[in-house]
Order: sequence, then structure tokens, then C-alpha cells
Amino acid sequence: SSPLTPSSSASVSELSALHDQINAMHESIHKKLIEMLTHTMKRVREDRNCQLPCVAILELLLPEEHRQQQQSETVEPNGLVVTANPFTINLSLAFLTLGVNRSSPSACSDLLPGLLTFLACLLLEGLPQKEGIFYSDNCVGISHILDASRKMRFDQTCHLILRCLEYISCNPLEKAAIRRAADSSSSNVSDASSNNMNETSAESAVPSLKETKRAILSNPVVGAALFEIFSDVLLYTPVSAASSLIPYGMSTSGYQRLINGAASGKMVGGNSKYWKEEFASRARLRELKLKMLDIIAPCRRFALFLFDDEKSSDDASKVATSEKVENECSSQYNPTDNGALLSSKERAMGISRTVALMVLLTGDSDPDVKSKAESYLRAHMDSYRGKDAEKSEVDESSLHDALLGNSAAMAQSLLTLVIGGVASISVTNRLMSQYKLERSVDTLKLGLSVSYHVDNTME
Repeated sequence: SSPLTPSSSASVSELSALHDQINAMHESIHKKLIEMLTHTMKRVREDRNCQLPCVAILELLLPEEHRQQQQSETVEPNGLVVTANPFTINLSLAFLTLGVNRSSPSACSDLLPGLLTFLACLLLEGLPQKEGIFYSDNCVGISHILDASRKMRFDQTCHLILRCLEYISCNPLEKAAIRRAADSSSSNVSDASSNNMNETSAESAVPSLKETKRAILSNPVVGAALFEIFSDVLLYTPVSAASSLIPYGMSTSGYQRLINGAASGKMVGGNSKYWKEEFASRARLRELKLKMLDIIAPCRRFALFLFDDEKSSDDASKVATSEKVENECSSQYNPTDNGALLSSKERAMGISRTVALMVLLTGDSDPDVKSKAESYLRAHMDSYRGKDAEKSEVDESSLHDALLGNSAAMAQSLLTLVIGGVASISVTNRLMSQYKLERSVDTLKLGLSVSYHVDNTME
């Protein structure tokens, strides 16, 4: 048949009919696809032994820039945006929610870096990117708060990250003995072949451990968001169903996000549907908090917010001076930076986040959690005891920064958790009115969690 041309008398009607036919086919194909996916989801949910390709599913959510930046040394904090369509995102998150609960600890460690990157993408949605406008390192947009569908995706992603962290803490392959063996073998130059073998075996135990820390170190939004996830879990205590109160220190949105998450379904004989029901018992909640504490504690195997320099710094050259930390933590992110300054700031913030979370647990109502947190915090504060006498070049201020990191940001965040966000803003504003230097004011604005950009103002 001859092709349709605009000059033909019947071209308009034929094109319209063809367009309607294509639309009808698209709708029928879409309905058939929904039926297939619904059937697949039902079968997978019933078959607990069915393993899902979670890493491949997660790749559907990550932007192309993420794969390119994985090969480089730095990651642009504001350079990644969500490119997948909403249908793909919702479907992928639904399958990931099923698959993560069936994954091994090692598989969860592979998922964690990508989930953190996707979480940062969701937080940065709606943040204006204009030339000449620079935000603080942990500034995010508010689209995941205002839009119901985006809020649901954000909440689901937070719970996926929480599940991965929970399962990783049980990983029998990542032992402190393996880490010590790898560290000692890498420093022993007399037996290079044996060193390489031991180091390779230690790295293969949890292959994405370095990538997870690299994501936190290179992207301030990741570390700030992860701190909020940890804070919500560590502050949570079971509340009566008849009560409208929320646990002390938690925000209403953080509390609702936590309790409305999907249950793992791993409890023997349990039919819990939501996270709140799964962790209604004190024993289950104690187990979870101890796992989270084990992940962040400086003397344990992960020390998630700390990095190699802070964990093994035995000389004064690896301890940042007070002036350096203050200058770096009060400066703003500039897209032209090479990433070195950003990493140094995040190292200081990582120390502060670790200490702040341990301080939160020292007030926990469970005596086991409280005792363990106190012992870890005491060990961290005593880690530099006597070193000032051994090394005269290490002064009191540098030891203070090595133990507390950015103490101003930590104090501001703890103040918010103690007296509430509105009251803490009032206190911070009164403090800022006493300073005239821009650097001092910027330092007082910093916090360990995310800050929000609304109408060109920081809230």
C-alpha cells in the first residue's frame, strides 16, 4: 500500500484511526504487563526460597552517571538525578523489598552502596541547580516531603537500607580477626605473595565495604541521611497503640516512616505486616539496637562513619588541627573543588556522628544497650590517652578534634534531639546574633543531619 501523505484526502482520518489503534494496543499491552507482574509478585511472595536478582533490579534505579563515577576517585555530591520513570521505580522497590529479606549478608553489602546513592538522588530532587548558587554540603530538596508518591519511595528506600545494615551486622565472613590479618599482612613486606593472598581473601569477604564507606565519605548527603536513619532507630521505643505520643527525640515524620515500614517476615511463626509489629517486643528491639551499635562503634569491625585514618592513626600527622577542621567544616561546597576538602570535612563529621549516636544510646532504657554504648564510648574517649605525653607535637585541641570531630555540629544536633527542632532553632539564632564573622555563623548552622532548601532559605 502507498504511504500516507499529508496531501491525501483521507490522510487525516487514517492517521487518526492509526493513532487510536496504537493507543488501544498500548493500553492492552500495559494491562497484560500489569497482570504478568502481579502474578509474578504473588508467586514470588509465596515462595520464600525464591532468590531475586537484587543487584540487577537496583541497577534499573541508578542513573548512568553513577556507573561512570564508580570508576573515578570522587563523586559530585549534587551531580546525580533520578532518571527512571515512576512505574519502574515503584515496581523495583517492591521487588527489592521482597528480595532483600531473602538475601545473604554478603549480598546485602553489595546492595548498600547503590541504595545509598539512590537515596541521595531522591533527596536532591527539587533542589535548584543554578550557576552561582552554592549550598551547604548536606542541603537537600523537599520534594520527598511534599509529594506523596516521592515520600513513599523515600520511606521504602530508607527501610531497604536499614534492612541491609541489620543483616550485614550478622555477617560471619567479616570478622575482626580477618581485618587484623589483612592489616598485618599488608604491612609485612617480607612475604609479599602471602600478603596479597590474605588481603584478597579479606576484601572478598565483604566486597562492597570500601564502596559503602566511599559513598559516605564522598557525598555529604549520604552521611547526613544515614545519620537520621540511625537516630530514628536508636531513639525508638515501643509506644502503646492507644497513645498519640512519639518517643522522645524523634520527629513525627521520622516516627511514621519507621513504624510503617514492611516487616521482614523472618520471624518464626510471626505474621507481622509492619516494622512496628515486628519490633514490638523489647528483646527484638534490643537485638536491633545492639546490631546498629556494633556497626558504628569505633572499636568494632565496621565503624561505618569512620575511615582508615581515624581508626588507625597512631601518629600526629593523621590528626587534624583545630583550625583546619573549623575552616573546612564551615566552608561551602563548590563544584570546582577536587574532592579533597570535601573528604576531609566528612571525616570530621563522621567522628561527630559516631560519638553522637553512642551518646544517644547511653540514655537507652534497656540496661544491656546502655551498658554496651557506655563501654564503647569510654573506649573511644580513652583511645588517645597518654599520646599527648608521648608525642609533644599533638596538642590538646588536635586531640579534641580527633575524638569529637566537628564538635559544634555535634552539639547543634544533640541540642535538636533534646529540646526539639523549633526550640533549637531559636537558641541557634540567638547564638548567631552574637557573631559577626561569616565563618562563625556558618559553623553554627552546621548539623549532622540533612538541611532543607525552601525558597532560597535554609530551614
